[in-house]
Amino acid sequence: MTDLETRIARLSPEKRALLTLRLKKKGQAAVSPPAIPHRESSGSLPLSFAQQRLWFLDQLEPGNPVYNLPAAIRLAGKLDIQALKASLEEIFRRHAILRTTFIEREGVPLQEVSPDSPFSLLVEDLSCLPPLERETRAQEEMTSETRVGFDLAKGPLIRGASCVWARRSMSCC
Repeated sequence: MTDLETRIARLSPEKRALLTLRLKKKGQAAVSPPAIPHRESSGSLPLSFAQQRLWFLDQLEPGNPVYNLPAAIRLAGKLDIQALKASLEEIFRRHAILRTTFIEREGVPLQEVSPDSPFSLLVEDLSCLPPLERETRAQEEMTSETRVGFDLAKGPLIRGASCVWARRSMSCC
């Protein structure tokens, strides 16, 4: 990075916007913020403060699901399970943080990115159940899944499940 690029990168967003506006008035190219460099996912890295907190609490009470962040999405219409699974696998492949686990070396917690962890989508077909029972069963499955903790050292630290039935579906992640 040149000296000028470094100086521009250190500007506040407001000052950068003002500089861009002035350059446009002069007919010059706008200033774009420097791109975040891609980091190779080899080796271990220190934990962020939030990761340290999560790791510490997991040491006190391993597998406690209190920090799980459940999310449910109701979809109406036909759901292409294979397309959903392929989409989630691609997101998982592209984002290293989703493949990150916490290891400990000489008493120091570190984050380690797995290069090729597969994403698993559990699919349960509820189409054989009566309509009211489908809804109840889907809610029970979602509630049950949120009570299962994660193994921070083993991973993955994300999982997905989908409860489907004819013409309607509910995905629980």
